[in-house]
Amino acid sequence: MNFILIPFFLATNLIINDDAWYNGPEYSFSVHWSIISDLEKEKGRYMGKALLMTLKCLPREDYLICHFEDAKIGKWSSKKFDREGALPTRNMSYERFNFSVNNFVIKFHQYGIDHYIVEKNDKLMNQILINMFKTIVNQLNVATNLDQKDDNFQEKQIFFMGECPADYKILRSKVNNYCDNKKFDLVLLVDSRLNDDEVIRIKRQIVLDQCVPPDLYYFIGRDIHSTIFENTTDRLISSESNTRISKNCFTTETLNIVDIYDQEHKKLGNVLDHLYISLDSIHPAQASRISVDIESLLHGPEYTYRVEIVTVKKAGGQPCAATDVKAFDAVSTLKCRPRVPDTLNCRFEAAKMQIYEEGLYELARETVEDLWMDDEPFEIIFDKNGIKNLIVTKHMEPWTIDMIRSIVNQLNIGINIRNKQDGIFTTNERSFLGECSAKVELYHGLSYDNRWKDDKFEIIPMNGINKVTSEFFEIEKRRDIDDCEHGVYFFASKSAYTDFPWDFATTIKSSTSRIIISDSNYTSYTINEFLVTSKDKTRNFTLHEKINLNLETISAPRNDIPSIPDATSVSFMIQDHRWNINEEDKK
Repeated sequence: MNFILIPFFLATNLIINDDAWYNGPEYSFSVHWSIISDLEKEKGRYMGKALLMTLKCLPREDYLICHFEDAKIGKWSSKKFDREGALPTRNMSYERFNFSVNNFVIKFHQYGIDHYIVEKNDKLMNQILINMFKTIVNQLNVATNLDQKDDNFQEKQIFFMGECPADYKILRSKVNNYCDNKKFDLVLLVDSRLNDDEVIRIKRQIVLDQCVPPDLYYFIGRDIHSTIFENTTDRLISSESNTRISKNCFTTETLNIVDIYDQEHKKLGNVLDHLYISLDSIHPAQASRISVDIESLLHGPEYTYRVEIVTVKKAGGQPCAATDVKAFDAVSTLKCRPRVPDTLNCRFEAAKMQIYEEGLYELARETVEDLWMDDEPFEIIFDKNGIKNLIVTKHMEPWTIDMIRSIVNQLNIGINIRNKQDGIFTTNERSFLGECSAKVELYHGLSYDNRWKDDKFEIIPMNGINKVTSEFFEIEKRRDIDDCEHGVYFFASKSAYTDFPWDFATTIKSSTSRIIISDSNYTSYTINEFLVTSKDKTRNFTLHEKINLNLETISAPRNDIPSIPDATSVSFMIQDHRWNINEEDKK
């Protein structure tokens, strides 16, 4: 009977002849993680430390439920600065290492590891240990589909240091005998064959200078060798992996070389970082170790956002002054779930709108209560700087798509802010208006109260965004409307005007967005100002619109992510449509 070993890639064939296997198998992997440095090579030695532990995993459909056992740490002095020198000596002594033994989940998709789930109340699983366990279990991220692949190819994937291209080489050779004592039989889940007398080697070298974000690497030496690497910085310069698979053998190792610099960026030396994992044994699982908290998150998280749109007709002066008149408002709930690393699967709920006729010179002929947007799934595709495009059903109305564009723009960074310091700068921003020149201001500050505090979840910036705990981070973008790729603007209220006069046009005058991120708050809003004018110029007025999105909760859905029937890709940019009914059809 086959059981999943690495979802979408590798299984193990076991002979089941009694009830001992009722709970399925439990896999035991030995983990060896060691580093050696040449910072003391003038003394004729290379100082090393090694972290040893056991990784045990229970397989499920597309995820593994795992925990660590017997973690210990030791140090030694090596004579060589290479892979052989990074292997600990047999007679070295170890002491206990305080590592979490609680469960975590490794969720896979067809291209490798998708995400991890850890227990929030695990006090031992601090950020340092989370970085450690991510780096360790990344060894199970084979991260390539061997189906119909040449022996040499390059492929872009998600690794522990970011999204990077990697050069692959697939080698086949006759098997040797060093795994013959292991009592299991491995089966590839891809089309590639695995003969009884051969071993497949998957060699991978990551192209580090093309990683996004760059220079995002967890260096274990800083945490287990802190006295040596105090007041230093590091840069990963090489990362090579070698995965070996035969009928009864699975091993994978990674060799990283890291440059070490002092505070003045003078190079001090190198560190060799070696990580090795081997499948040692397979035994019947005694009982399911999965906890209720982790089980509830097996379908991933679901983010719930509150969406509010308020539009007023300006009578002069500041927005919302006493003489301003409300034109319309709308509220909705936006629910999103991460599907793959660059995609959110979303839908709206309870989308309602109220139109105030006096605010629009009676242009609106009816009051609309329902936006007809509920529960229809769509997807947002991201790249390194923000939203790239949308996936919708082919039958979705154009105005609905533009409504989606104007709302989800609040989830769009649109610019490169990786490793940027506070201040003001001008750059090109990609938004729902197309590509525009924008004046950007970045600002960090301390949160002095608890208004943005929620113990149920914590927001962790990624992709080179600098923010520490108890800080908030603001991004303000002021677009230069005269320097935009696309001049068309769809204001959200127009979607409800079934009888909007054909002889009226809208012209956007200004657009500013602000994003505020704290430990447990994400708020984003856009303020647009636009002019509504009749073609004969006899009537015109200015509308002031605020689209606000706020993260309210993160919950655990019980069902799978919904698919999009008859899906098609559309641009993130507002399109030039005529929203009124054709005048000939009205007659």
